[in-house]
Amino acid sequence: MRLVRFAGLLLIPGLILVGCNDDDDDGVSPGDVTPPDAIADLEVTDIDEDSATLRWTAPGDDGATGTASSYSVRYARDAITENNWSQAMVAAGPPAPGDAGTLETFTVTGLSELTIYSFAVKTADEVPNWSALSNVVQDTTLGELSFIVANGRVGKYVIVDPATGADSVEVTPDVTFVGETCWGYEGHHVLLLSPEPGGGSNVLHIMDTWDGANRQELTDANALNLVSLDGCPAEAKVAFGAHDAEFNYAHIYTIHEDGSGQIQITVQEEALSTAAGAQAKIVGAGQPAWSPDGTRIAFDVGLRTVPDNLPYNGIALMNADGSGKVTLYDQNGEEAHYDDLCWTADGNYILFLEGNDVKALSVGSGQVYDLTAGLDVDGTAVESITASPHDMTLAVGYWYPSGSDLYVADLNVVGDAVSVAATPTKLTDQMTVGHAYGEQDWAPYVPEW
Repeated sequence: MRLVRFAGLLLIPGLILVGCNDDDDDGVSPGDVTPPDAIADLEVTDIDEDSATLRWTAPGDDGATGTASSYSVRYARDAITENNWSQAMVAAGPPAPGDAGTLETFTVTGLSELTIYSFAVKTADEVPNWSALSNVVQDTTLGELSFIVANGRVGKYVIVDPATGADSVEVTPDVTFVGETCWGYEGHHVLLLSPEPGGGSNVLHIMDTWDGANRQELTDANALNLVSLDGCPAEAKVAFGAHDAEFNYAHIYTIHEDGSGQIQITVQEEALSTAAGAQAKIVGAGQPAWSPDGTRIAFDVGLRTVPDNLPYNGIALMNADGSGKVTLYDQNGEEAHYDDLCWTADGNYILFLEGNDVKALSVGSGQVYDLTAGLDVDGTAVESITASPHDMTLAVGYWYPSGSDLYVADLNVVGDAVSVAATPTKLTDQMTVGHAYGEQDWAPYVPEW
């Protein structure tokens, strides 16, 4: 039988067989079945109201070697799995893969604010063989959802919508008495001070925000009597001021929201100079207030100069671990005390009460500005203050014989100077709802997964 080969065709009498010569090689090995490795170090490095920046290390073309051909980046409001990968939203415009080991970054856009998203990536070679699913990461976009928690003064706390002044919920927790309150991290818990049954020392309680459920006591009534508290905006941690069992001078402690890691971060007779630089020592501290980024704590501090023992009272600043203490502002004498310390959202000012006067301390210059006149409402005494976590707005509690009401006021900054921009606007009406709004704390709320 005569066989004839012509232009890739093998001709056999009665048969036509199709074959390929070397000139038809398209560069793809028919035996390439090795996909790129799955990405294992995907992370969210930055997130804002409508976008999230991802980072990961490029795998290879075959496992961990070579250069892959493409990425598929996807995101969803539910946790992404292999089973629902095809239903996840596809992010447009991912980068072309670099060589194995290259650090890749990509920003996913078009997200909704205050929403929890999960993100995942798959990698393909030229066949394409697709990798397995990367590690899945989750994060929440930013936004301006916030609430005010306040002491209702009738054995309850109240969650207030600062946009409308309406009560979102009233909660009567299983405690002896509702004392000072504050938000836990991301608003998922409320923390409050209440004594043990039968009276005695104040204990730190933590509970679910919206119903007071899952209440736990975080401190020991036999060891400490708490007098002030503030929740950290950056992690699940609380700072509080407390007297020890002998009721000595109060000092500041921090503790995690699960009750672990309690440490004392101010110490009696610890060295701390006055604002003018005179040598002095600490004789008590309280009223802790976390900075907006959670890295520093402002606090009220009592000082005695060395060696002449002159009394000063001031506002000081320290790192979250108690290091780096510095006095920003003080006055000679024991009469001045500073309450309700809180920071403006930009971190540039510490607001505080001195008696019933409201003042603002510039963290940069140490200058103090008196806001009292601008906050006057028919001569009614200011009882409490808290600052918005989003802008230059202040929520002010005014004292009335029947209870306290909240007003809001915008602050105006010109250069370093801060003032009240306009007459405060009434936010709540305790006469209508039948409970007060005291010792308020304003914080962002992040929806749970």
